[in-house]
Amino acid sequence: MTHEEKVALFLATMAQDRARTTAPLPWLLLWKLRIKIPPPEFMNPLLVFTILLLFLAFFFVVCTPVIVMVFAGWTLSEVGAIAAPFLSLMLPISVFGAGFAAFFADARARKHGFGSWDEFGNSAVIPTPHRSHGSP
Repeated sequence: MTHEEKVALFLATMAQDRARTTAPLPWLLLWKLRIKIPPPEFMNPLLVFTILLLFLAFFFVVCTPVIVMVFAGWTLSEVGAIAAPFLSLMLPISVFGAGFAAFFADARARKHGFGSWDEFGNSAVIPTPHRSHGSP
């Protein structure tokens, strides 16, 4: 089974669980760029945390100042004047968010009984979501 087929099977499996999002934005972007990275549910939570934190850091440190300079017409020195308070606020928020995302990816992996990415989709039995006693 190819990586793209496994990703499609994973997304379909997650959609059965009525998940709001099937994969975090960085993974969707990496898959669109044809980078073969397993979903976060198949990765070490510390590695998921690191990838998400790097993505958020890139967004807040690089993209946000560029957007402000282009659309608001600010100069680099004006952006630099507000960068320190902005980044000091966004750093703990990013760490908190990346930590929770890594935790919930690990919890979803346990809920669905996912094993390793190499074995996913190769067995005759495809993992299905476990239903709680109160759900139909």
